[in-house]
Amino acid sequence: MTKVTKASATESRKLDHILINLEQDVQFPRLTTGLERYRFTHQALPELNLNDIDTSVKVFEKRLLAPILISSMTGGTDMARAINRN
Repeated sequence: MTKVTKASATESRKLDHILINLEQDVQFPRLTTGLERYRFTHQALPELNLNDIDTSVKVFEKRLLAPILISSMTGGTDMARAINRN
């Protein structure tokens, strides 16, 4: 298989994945975090000063003031670019 053929096959399969998710019911009947099984007792922390809490994180030798969340993306097809943009 040539590189071009392999790339075309990969792009085709990625497009298939997107279309399957758009056209078929592929969701779990009930998907949760599992936290509904637990009950948490509220315990306020009045002795803490909010300004003393450090939420910063170091990423690639750079300190950020708050943690970051990187969401999943798709790729490999023109349709994937449209999904990622939106």
